Amino acid sequence: MTKEIEKINVAYLGGIPEIAEFIYHNPYLNLKLVVCELSNRYIMENFSIIRNCNFCAASNNQEILDAINILRDISVIIVSGFGIILRKNIIKEYTCFNIHFSNLPYYKGRHPLYWATVKENLSLGITIHQINEGIDTGNIIAQKLCPYYFWENNDHIYNKLLQEVPNLLDQLILFLNGEVKSIENTTGYYYPPVTTTETTLNLDLDTPSVIFNKVRAQSSYGGVKLVYNNHLYSIKKVHFISFNHYKKIKDENKLNSSYVYIILNTENVLILTDYYIQKTLNYKHE
Repeated sequence: MTKEIEKINVAYLGGIPEIAEFIYHNPYLNLKLVVCELSNRYIMENFSIIRNCNFCAASNNQEILDAINILRDISVIIVSGFGIILRKNIIKEYTCFNIHFSNLPYYKGRHPLYWATVKENLSLGITIHQINEGIDTGNIIAQKLCPYYFWENNDHIYNKLLQEVPNLLDQLILFLNGEVKSIENTTGYYYPPVTTTETTLNLDLDTPSVIFNKVRAQSSYGGVKLVYNNHLYSIKKVHFISFNHYKKIKDENKLNSSYVYIILNTENVLILTDYYIQKTLNYKHE
């Protein structure tokens, strides 16, 4: 008879059902508990019922700890897409790992895909690392990089990176078995949470490249904002043409009436191709 694999009991803390499902499917991991924030209860409770996992919607560290301790046999905690920072007592009592959507040590902090996109990175990464008392500063277990092509937006790169999670979990198993070593994560840099300043276009300062990257970085979140001609726009897709090209099609009456054409300078014209007017304002863009 084949010896049965002794699985590692895992609690997943987060609001990404795909990651919970990848843990569930791993032959060496036993997903016993799912903990999410209250805002993710609808989707994660559904997953937990389908997969017959213990479930808790928590609002603080004490509720998290109570849910874990009641089971008594959790060995590993895996975190991803979770806004509650774990306190020192949880980190010390349990072996904790985080799946972070960047190639650490770069882009520590929240919204790493936004920052990597607007900084024009040609490849974006995903990392599984140990959790310590810092923000995304624990030792790196494994990471994967995916190319980020110009026709892709936030949804595309996010889903590509998400598909690498099973590989990261396999490397985690090797680490837990002592077969691979972790890498120090002491360099790199931290980026703050994205604010409305970063998600709003500034036509006086933003280059076409910056405009394009802001738009695709926000395409999953209602679009980037733009105040123009007495309107507040939410924009999910743009296109650029030369001013000479614009002048030619305008003279030929071939402008698309459903698009918004914005002359940036004597060289380039910005076209809003997927947008909606969020509201009308009482002043005009200067």
